[in-house]
Order: sequence, then C-alpha cells, then structure tokens
Amino acid sequence: MKKKQKTKKRLNPSRVMIVLVFVLMFSFSICAVLVSDIFNVKYIEVSGNEKVTKSSILNTIGTKKDKNIFMYSKKDIIEGIKKNSYIDTVEVDRKLPNKIIVKVVEKKVFVTLKDGDNYCYIDRDGNLLEELKGTNESRNDKIIEIDYSIEDYKTIKFKDQNSKNKFFLLMSVLEKYGMYNETKQVNMQKDSNIDVLTRGNIKILLPNDDNLDYNIHRVSKVVLDLNNKKISRGSVDLTQNKYAVYSPE
Repeated sequence: MKKKQKTKKRLNPSRVMIVLVFVLMFSFSICAVLVSDIFNVKYIEVSGNEKVTKSSILNTIGTKKDKNIFMYSKKDIIEGIKKNSYIDTVEVDRKLPNKIIVKVVEKKVFVTLKDGDNYCYIDRDGNLLEELKGTNESRNDKIIEIDYSIEDYKTIKFKDQNSKNKFFLLMSVLEKYGMYNETKQVNMQKDSNIDVLTRGNIKILLPNDDNLDYNIHRVSKVVLDLNNKKISRGSVDLTQNKYAVYSPE
C-alpha cells in the first residue's frame, strides 16, 4: 500500500510581502512616536527630600528637560542619587507622556559628633552623613563630644574600639530608658566622668565605667521626677557614692 505523500503548502509571496510591510510600518510608527516631542521630559517630580535639595538631586543624576523619557535609565538615576550620603532608598517611575517621578527616603541624623572645633552628622549606624564647617549646629542637635577623626572624607574613626563601643552603648541605653530625646549634650572625652546635659538644663555626672545601663536607668527616674516638679536647673551626681545626689544651682 503506497504511503500518501504530504502536500507542502506554498507560501504566498504577496501575503508575505504584505505582512512584512505591515510590520515595518508598525515598527516605524512606534519608533516615530517614541522619539517624538510628545515623550520629551517636561516635569521632574522629587519627593521625600528634606536635607538634600531637589536641585542637588537633579544635578547629581544630570537630568535635562526635553530629553526623551525613554532615554533615561532607572538604574543609572537610582545609582546617581544614592551617591549622596543622606539618601537611603530611591524609587524612580516614568509617568507618560512626559514626567519622571523620583521618591527618596533620607537617612536621619542620629547625633552630632564634636571634637574640638570639628563637627559632623552621623546616622544610627555611625556612618558619616555630613561634615560641618565651624559650629553651625542647630539648637535641636544632640551634641556628643568624643575623640574621632574622618578617614577618606567618609568614614568615622573613633579613638579606639572601647570608645566606640561605649558610645553606641550609651546611645542605646539613653533610648532604652527614655532619655534620648531628653539629652542635649554629652561629653565622653574625660577618663573618669561622662557629663550629660539635658534639654531642661539638668547636669548629670556619670562615672565612666561599665555600669552605664544601670546608671542611666537610675538617672532617668531622677530626671523624670525633676521634670514633673518643673525643676529646670541643678545637677545630678552619680560619681560620689551609690546614691544619685541632686544639687540645685
């Protein structure tokens, strides 16, 4: 029995040509639309920035209006903006036909470090945010006097590991016992004492030892009591004996 031969369908050259022409015309139309003035960037919206100005963000990534919106690389924009030490996260979106939306989340200033006439802002992890010129800190800054230096204009280096550990421990226990927002200034440069000044102008003398957690817990209760009594002057000394001694000015 003879096998049936399969019949091959022949392509119709005219139909193929029509399809190719249609594809080319469609592609040409899409390209023409994409490169047209309709998609030239007219608006660049930046939100979430406080410390970093909008102009600084735009200068960092080199955005220019009247450039086609599809010529911008989201990845390049994000990487450019994140070069700023204050920037934590960045989101970039295109809103057709002519708008780029940039949303940033900034790192918060944790404290201001001071060493002599040198000042700088750091974040919660101890990363340098900004080196200040002169004593231009604001009244809301939390000043920590401690021995430090800045390496390669971006890395904070403490005097030694023990000094660094004690700094972070102190910040931790101040938060733990509700004293972080109450604290205005701390001097950690002395060998024997750690001096604390509250926003209510109460001076606190702490022994510079390994009992920071216990001592801050004790002093937090004293400061709370003084605040409740609306006492805004005086000193609390924990260095002389096992008791916290309050002395009015």
